Amino acid sequence: MHNSPVSSVIVHEPKVLPVPFTDLPDLAAAKVGGLALVANDEFFAAKENLLSADTPVFITDKYTDRGKWMDGWESRRSRKPGYDWCIIQLGIPGQIKGFDVYTAFFRGNYPEHCSIEVCEADGNPDVDTLLSPETKWVEIVPTSRLIGDDHNYFAVSSSQRWTHVRLNIYPDGGVARFRVHGTALPDFSSLDEGQTIELSGIANGGQVLLCNDNFFSPKENLILPGKAANMGEGWETRRRREPGHDWVILKLGAAGQIRQIEIDTAHFK
Repeated sequence: MHNSPVSSVIVHEPKVLPVPFTDLPDLAAAKVGGLALVANDEFFAAKENLLSADTPVFITDKYTDRGKWMDGWESRRSRKPGYDWCIIQLGIPGQIKGFDVYTAFFRGNYPEHCSIEVCEADGNPDVDTLLSPETKWVEIVPTSRLIGDDHNYFAVSSSQRWTHVRLNIYPDGGVARFRVHGTALPDFSSLDEGQTIELSGIANGGQVLLCNDNFFSPKENLILPGKAANMGEGWETRRRREPGHDWVILKLGAAGQIRQIEIDTAHFK
């Protein structure tokens, strides 16, 4: 009798340390409404993986009908001059302070270089409009070398409000995750006088500045949109064995009159 083979799932352990701008919200994250709208090629792995909140993994014996399964976006090998690209709609329009082009587990198949462009296009433009000459893309990260199987951080200095990002990779290959860190710049002009909004919400410019402990889950979860799916999407501290209490400080997205405070303890029993 032979034992069935067991898949080996490897979680990535990055070598490059985080940089200051990674403390800012990820404006492109799927859980805040970010969308990978279109890519010119996603033969080996889908563009939507770029915006996943999950840590990239590598499953040793997992294959698809197109080749090795990879946890990221991967295009096929180029046989002609050019580059591959993916356009992302930010879930939260805002000022961008830095990018993370995360190539976890892409070693012999990562792009050698990338560049990043941005645009401001409100009103949910369709893909044809974003690809047309009427959309003015601005290069915010010039063509830069990437390293494989790790974080590639690019700090930027921009005070403008952006809604879409275009990641270009040269000439082809795979990227596991793409993070767009920055601060929200909400448009309050469409609000009715006296309308109630969530002043602490991340989409309205709210920030979680500081907490004394976030052992089990990050403090930033407190201001994400929607309902938490499980405990991991909340804020949880370790068990206290000494006098005192835990605390968190939030900055509201705008000054306002507070009418209601909601503390949602769903999934915490």
